[in-house]
Amino acid sequence: MRLFSNKNHVYGILVVWYALITVISTAPLQAGDYAASFLSIGVGPRGLGMGSACCSITNDTYSFFWNPAGLAMLGSREVSGMYGPQFGTLADPMANFNAVSLGMPLKNGAAISVNWVRLAIDDIPLYGELAGDSYYERLHNMALRPDGSADGFMNDAENAIIFTFAKMNKAELNLGWLYNKLVLRIPFGVNFKWVRQKLGEHSASGFSIDAGVQMHIDMAETFDLDYLGFLSWGLFLRNMTGLTVQWDTNHRDEVGASAVWGVSYTMPLLSNTHQVCISADTDNEWTRQRRIGIEFARKDRYSLRAGISEHGFTTGAGIYVWKMVLDYAFLSHELDNLHRIGCRIRF
Repeated sequence: MRLFSNKNHVYGILVVWYALITVISTAPLQAGDYAASFLSIGVGPRGLGMGSACCSITNDTYSFFWNPAGLAMLGSREVSGMYGPQFGTLADPMANFNAVSLGMPLKNGAAISVNWVRLAIDDIPLYGELAGDSYYERLHNMALRPDGSADGFMNDAENAIIFTFAKMNKAELNLGWLYNKLVLRIPFGVNFKWVRQKLGEHSASGFSIDAGVQMHIDMAETFDLDYLGFLSWGLFLRNMTGLTVQWDTNHRDEVGASAVWGVSYTMPLLSNTHQVCISADTDNEWTRQRRIGIEFARKDRYSLRAGISEHGFTTGAGIYVWKMVLDYAFLSHELDNLHRIGCRIRF
């Protein structure tokens, strides 16, 4: 892993970073349509439990959703899965939202993952045209009123296959004789995303590219103070190439680019056996949304999480069992409360 000690490299990286955040903050990108909106539901119980404020802290196979740069932090091979019933009950939801990922680190600080996201809605009722010429006629003529039975049913299936590549980069900045060198860990990541939708007898597909970057500073190492932690930034450009979903009816749905940027601070507690992380994100997909989350964790034992997103309060927890992490998230929503169950296995 190459280290750059030249200040010009460091300053160049910081200038580009600042310029990207400034441009996006003052001129937010707008999504053009709600096509492929199933990819905005949220993948990964950890991030969801923290109010979806995960852009700067994601570091596992769920990184393809929060910020692909975080995949470079993956220390070992990992397979993960999430079950997300959409409204209704856990056993009988109105829709099923699921995700599966497989990731592995490569040489020289690189990592790759393959990810599958699926939303499925079965037995959507279909109704014909109402009889009569007006509501008044149906009100006064019982024979014109519908009996509520469906003429038929159709299914909706929405899938995305996402290939993620990430690479860790480092830069060193000499702060002078009073302090240690400032070591910047700057992972970059990119998603190659293929979307496939099927509604009844019709289908559509599209392709897009996402890109992300993070920057992490080990404050304890820099200032030689054990009680300091990590300061992190993140920037995620979603659909940076635009997403065109082409239907077999020749109809096209256009989705514009959008951005997420965030900052977080992770501080060790109780002789480094515990830690607390506070994270905040801003997302401008459709409207500008601000999120905040907190996580209290005992290393390799358990995690407790809470947050606030645009939909309301969220909370969650994680338990470490051998090489497996079991995660749960509860999400309040104006339509109905949601539950997310996930499992990550490292090997």
